[in-house]
Amino acid sequence: MKKIVIMTILLFMPIFIKAADIDKLLLDSEVDISGNLIVREVIDLKNIDKEFSIYYKNEIDDIYNGTTILVKKVGILEDINNLNEFYNDNFAINYVTPINNYLERDDGKYVYLTFDHRDIYYIEYTILNLCVKHNDAAEIYYRYLYNFNHDIKDGIITLRLPIKSNIFDVYIHSNSKVRANKDIEHSIITLNISNFKKDKYLDVRLLYDKDIFRININNKNSNINILDDIKKQESNNNCYIIYIIILLIVIFIILDIYSYIKIDVVNYNITDKRIDKDIKLLVLSDMHDRKNINNKILDIVNREKPDYILISGDAINGKYKNEDKAFKKIDIFIDLCKKLKKYNVYYTYGNHETYVNNKISRKYKRLVLNTGVKILNNDNLYLSKNVRLNGIFYEKKYYHRKKAKITNEVIESKLGKINSKNYNVLINHNPLIPEPFSEYGFDLMISGHVHGGVVRLPWPLLSPEYKFFPKYSNGLYNIDKMKMIVSRGIGYSDILPIRINNPAHIMIINLSKK
Repeated sequence: MKKIVIMTILLFMPIFIKAADIDKLLLDSEVDISGNLIVREVIDLKNIDKEFSIYYKNEIDDIYNGTTILVKKVGILEDINNLNEFYNDNFAINYVTPINNYLERDDGKYVYLTFDHRDIYYIEYTILNLCVKHNDAAEIYYRYLYNFNHDIKDGIITLRLPIKSNIFDVYIHSNSKVRANKDIEHSIITLNISNFKKDKYLDVRLLYDKDIFRININNKNSNINILDDIKKQESNNNCYIIYIIILLIVIFIILDIYSYIKIDVVNYNITDKRIDKDIKLLVLSDMHDRKNINNKILDIVNREKPDYILISGDAINGKYKNEDKAFKKIDIFIDLCKKLKKYNVYYTYGNHETYVNNKISRKYKRLVLNTGVKILNNDNLYLSKNVRLNGIFYEKKYYHRKKAKITNEVIESKLGKINSKNYNVLINHNPLIPEPFSEYGFDLMISGHVHGGVVRLPWPLLSPEYKFFPKYSNGLYNIDKMKMIVSRGIGYSDILPIRINNPAHIMIINLSKK
């Protein structure tokens, strides 16, 4: 259940950080006997957290003669549930509370309405002196939502057009992405806006035939309920979203099960003229007390028959609440060490080994050494005449550049100087800051820590420092003259106990002169 919750959070994360949107904008329009266009809007600004302005075009070049916009009423909608009656004549009287605390400005070219707090607003205005300029058609050039002073990630705008008008066509002019769905039969246009940037424009040009001016404004079609259509459409969209989320969760669970069952064994061949004999290394990393995998690991080790086994940290989870529970989990790794007794095993700590208290740490170290595993913390030895193995272990503060910087002095204080005539191999649990070790002169660095990014899409999603898309997470990298090989690890972290499309990873590194 914990895994499903974590995967759901990952899926919804983009929703939590999205920009403020306009949830809904409804519009009703009609033309009166005198040829004036009457427009009624409801705009939901509850998600807008700053001052917000709407611009209406007051002068539309040569299409109208003497066009003027007259704002008749601005108010706050008291009850969103009563939007079903938005298209009834008494809607504004019954459900809208007129307000004066908004700014209206007319500079001759535009009418500006500015609101300084969140709410659901009702706006009613009239475009006066509408003129017909064509013999066969009347053209309403309605610069609707001409401008916003905020970015809009997603918005839905629904227009109901004058009833019983014959729409010749609808033109959408915008320098942003707008998709229009036209329901000519019911006089409905739905505009879906995506990534509408600040100061972009949206022009909607509606072309009617000339009979629009003979409409009887009292003869409204009561069978049309725009809001129900919108809610039905939104409900269907929500269903699709739910289905997609369920499908993604199922896919993630399948990929998690696949990653739980499978172990990838990957070979890396490293050649250098300083390597005096062929050496086969098998690398285990980030086991984190994982259960029921020791026998699988042992089968792979016995099949590969490595010269040396290297354990590059985080063999245990480390964050134990009490000693009894700690050693029930620690015994999983101790059991593996006993099974590997006939091999040469070298173990360098990672950050999780630093989390245990001193009493547990001392007892843990004794148990590991009693199995024959050699702990290589800030120490070194020779695997052959010219191949030197180093294991560096440092405090957690060095995992973050801002807290403590890894310098030549820090490395030298832990490992001493290295000889460039040797081929120098370094076990360093943390791969996120490799440059200092390359500059110091190491030839090969073996790491883990990042768990392959936990979720691979196929690129890595997250590092243990909770940073997205870590640069180093899996496989071979060239860091100047140094090669770095990073294991995806075997186990699960305590905070994110999942591995999506990210099977356990055992590395075979073949060192040779040729």
